[in-house]
Amino acid sequence: MTQSALKPEITRFARNIVLGALNQDPTRSAEDRKAEEVAALTMLDELEPQTANEAALASRAVIAHHASAACFSRAVLPDMPPALQSQLIGKAMALSRLSSQLIKALRQGRQPALAEAGFDPMAMLAAFGEFNPMQSGEAPPQKAPAQPRTSRPAAPANPAATVAARPDLLMQAIMSGAGFAGGKFAAG
Repeated sequence: MTQSALKPEITRFARNIVLGALNQDPTRSAEDRKAEEVAALTMLDELEPQTANEAALASRAVIAHHASAACFSRAVLPDMPPALQSQLIGKAMALSRLSSQLIKALRQGRQPALAEAGFDPMAMLAAFGEFNPMQSGEAPPQKAPAQPRTSRPAAPANPAATVAARPDLLMQAIMSGAGFAGGKFAAG
């Protein structure tokens, strides 16, 4: 992270948030954990956040990326039940999309790009708990037909601030999908 652009406290906080969210599986070697830490911090540095909100978005993008990788890794474990495997793959893909969208927004002019791209971070996070027929093979529940809208509600003035203000939702989605129970790694 560019030290001159951000206060050192913000830089340190963003780096600590990323490190705290990485896979802490005690069965992994110290070398593997260190390699993941270096990769995550390098990714954060390369996003070059210039403001505190951008640092929050960049750290969430890195966390979502690494949580996606953890979900994919767990999905291919031996003896993984097919239903859980499908759920983990779905969460991994959603986290991967979230990471990509956050990175794209940061690179395309930062916060305004989120609204222009139609990215609604709160809706994406809420989707983690919704039914996905592609994952389960079951028929989707019937919903009432949507009422036509005469006008689209205004996008939040600063979607980045919305994401930055609700880290609990992103962390809840990540922890539920990456095999963490109460913030600790749960083996399969």
